[in-house]
Amino acid sequence: MKNKLITYCLSSFLVSSVFLSSCMNDVDLANISSDVKIDQSLVLPLGEINLTLKDMLNQLETEMINTSGNEINILMFDTLGYELGNINLLQGFVPLTKVYLFNLEEIKQVLINNGNSLGSLIEDFPIAVPGGLDFIIPALKDTLELGLDTDPNVDRIDSVKLSKLTMSLNVNVENFALNPTGLRFSLKLNNVFVKKGNLFTPLDTTVQLVNYNTPVSITLTNVLIKPDPSNGNIPIDIDLKIKSGAAGITIYNNSKINYEFTLTKLDFDVAYGKFKPQLQTNHVNSIPFDFDMDGLRLKFVNPQISVSMKTNLGFRIKFIIDFIRAISKDNTTKYAEFNGLQSTSYTTKRKPAFPGAYVIDTIPVFDQNNGSTYKLFESNAFPEKLEYKYSIESAPDPALKPDFITNQTKAEVYLKVKVPLHLNAGSKLEFTQTIKDIDQSLKTIFEEESINKDFLILRVKNGLPLHAKLKMNFLDSVAAPITTTFVKEYDLVAPVVNSSGVVTTIKEQILKIEINKTQIKEIKKTKNIDFDITIDGIDANGVERPINLQLSNSFGVKLGVFVQGNKIVSLSSTN
Repeated sequence: MKNKLITYCLSSFLVSSVFLSSCMNDVDLANISSDVKIDQSLVLPLGEINLTLKDMLNQLETEMINTSGNEINILMFDTLGYELGNINLLQGFVPLTKVYLFNLEEIKQVLINNGNSLGSLIEDFPIAVPGGLDFIIPALKDTLELGLDTDPNVDRIDSVKLSKLTMSLNVNVENFALNPTGLRFSLKLNNVFVKKGNLFTPLDTTVQLVNYNTPVSITLTNVLIKPDPSNGNIPIDIDLKIKSGAAGITIYNNSKINYEFTLTKLDFDVAYGKFKPQLQTNHVNSIPFDFDMDGLRLKFVNPQISVSMKTNLGFRIKFIIDFIRAISKDNTTKYAEFNGLQSTSYTTKRKPAFPGAYVIDTIPVFDQNNGSTYKLFESNAFPEKLEYKYSIESAPDPALKPDFITNQTKAEVYLKVKVPLHLNAGSKLEFTQTIKDIDQSLKTIFEEESINKDFLILRVKNGLPLHAKLKMNFLDSVAAPITTTFVKEYDLVAPVVNSSGVVTTIKEQILKIEINKTQIKEIKKTKNIDFDITIDGIDANGVERPINLQLSNSFGVKLGVFVQGNKIVSLSSTN
């Protein structure tokens, strides 16, 4: 390029000489020197940087950065799933274990009621009951203790629909020579209903023994249980039906019938009442930032945390936030605040209308107004992770409608963190870009010996919000810094921004850096030049302003060398 420029200058000079000779006949051309002095002042380009904010953000190498329109957000997600697990309604159940001792007067009355004259003749044990006689010992009234809480406002079961109910009866006798096939138990549970057709009728069933000390299992389907509201238990009436057999039996004063009745399994579909299950207690969860922000101060204006819940729990949920905090690598911890407290809670407004249905409820967003979330990023060190501690419990229904739980009760909590890149005053951003492989260009430019002075020329277009600084780092072929004695850090003109920190007008700035021959020798070793760009949000008046980063933000630098010098070119030379 330099040779072309010299040729052009020489051509111009020769044309001018011919033109002047026609006007100045008295000039002796033979005495003109063949050496011509040529002004070689020119700017030679070295390279340029043209950045958009998207290019700068790509340096973070993260998938957390999301762009929508001209807005830029950091997005983080978390999903929390939980179930009530296998709900065991029999956890507190107490098996009914009883010993029936024969009562003389009761036996006499039973025989009389059965039309047997023997009853009026009995005076004491032992009692010889003749063969072929059937009699019933009625209404042994008792209670099945389900072990359920009975506080109507805390934890109670009003009713349970069962797909299957399994019961068990185990019997043995002492000093009573009765064949087990001669003993039957009639069970009446007026608070337990079995579906027959379209109706539920009270449970009334008979258990015929086959062997002693061998449990007899009773299985029922489509069952409804309504515990006693006063104590949560189930009343049970038991009638003993005894057949004396062909040989008869003898009853002694220490004859006993031992029996144990138990509910072995409840396969429930849905239970109605009031419940206070331990859904989730003091669980701490964390979301890490997957990019490095060391050295940056990002004081976000309005970080937003959204929480929604999808559940088939048949009661309203109280979601308790114990804390939301940001933890930096230096263990600096900053907390969100709710009216001066670290904790807050929210109760869902509704519950599913019927078993099997789901509802989705959204908690009001935690942000700069509801939680002072900007405080999470007030540390000078960028957070390494966000942590939150929460618990979940049931909440009362103000309409006093019964709650319900099913055998497949579950809930999911969806958490979304959205951090717009809109920064409060006091923030600082840094980016680095490189002009590469300029070593050959520098050697070509600085090969002349007659250079008077050189300048590095920087043509800067700062489209980043507010005040910025530009620093140049000269690196050799092995990326080692090159020591230079001229200033390499410069303040850049701030663009025009509005009150929200959005750039409205980009200003252009030209930086002219004079370098002497000693400095030229230093920078001739340069292979690459790193440009560090720092935004600190300080305007032209020295006032800190908010920084609102948008995709339209840009930054450009064109780097060139202005060479000014003289060279003597001999017209008679063949070179």
